[in-house]
Amino acid sequence: MKLFSCLPVVLIMMINSYQVVAQSIDSQFKNLIEKSNNYQEYKVVKKSDLQQLWKNTGDSLNLYYQNQHKAKANISEKDKAINQLKNNLAEKDNSLNQALNSVNEMSFLGFIAMPKNSYNLVMWSFIGILAAVIAFLYFGFIKAKRDANEKIQLYQELSEEHKAFRAKSQESERRLARELQDERNKLAEYNIR
Repeated sequence: MKLFSCLPVVLIMMINSYQVVAQSIDSQFKNLIEKSNNYQEYKVVKKSDLQQLWKNTGDSLNLYYQNQHKAKANISEKDKAINQLKNNLAEKDNSLNQALNSVNEMSFLGFIAMPKNSYNLVMWSFIGILAAVIAFLYFGFIKAKRDANEKIQLYQELSEEHKAFRAKSQESERRLARELQDERNKLAEYNIR
């Protein structure tokens, strides 16, 4: 509560000090000239008023230099902050570009970086070539198996024909051997008689 009662007093003091500072040196000089006395063609100025003007001018210059120094320091701080923000922005841009590159690029064979589209094209081409090779080998295997089955079937047919021919030739050989033996026996009978 006491804080709120002191607040108007502090505000009035701040306004008065602002008015004193706000009064320009030019107006103080004009005021000094108006208050001074005339002597012939000269103006007689009170030494205390001149010293006060001198002091106010010095204070104004000091205040101006302080403000200028503060402004330069503030500008320097802002420049440092801007440079730091620019560096941060450059780092962010760099990390963003790296992230985009890592998203948009793939590593092929572990050491070749390429865009995703090219990587997809290479991989699908590789898969297509592998599929074509597998299809070629599969159909080649199927043809070879069919040919092998045909050859096995032909072999079995030939083997059966050969067995039949052998059996037939053995039968024919036996028949011829019997006929020969019969003829020898007949010949031997004729010779004996």
